[in-house]
Amino acid sequence: MLPSANVQRVMREVIPVNGKIAQDAKDFVQICVSEFITQVTAEAHEKCKREDRKAITGDDILWSINQLGTSHDDLILSEHDRISPGFMHYTKVVRCFLQR
Repeated sequence: MLPSANVQRVMREVIPVNGKIAQDAKDFVQICVSEFITQVTAEAHEKCKREDRKAITGDDILWSINQLGTSHDDLILSEHDRISPGFMHYTKVVRCFLQR
């Protein structure tokens, strides 16, 4: 599982400075995020195996998120655009597909 300190740090970024996060909320988010990462990575890995490749790319991760039909895809893609502007074209294509 993802370290709880990392999960808590991310959660704290979106709440007020004086906001509190209950331990059960931290634990629940830690489980959900870890499961999400596991599912997305497993799907991307299967794609790479089918294509006889060893390395998972950012495109594979975006593809697997789309395949899994997770909610908030557009938010995830927006964050990916911010971090990796080189994938901007691909994410625009995925957004068009998701909006259908």
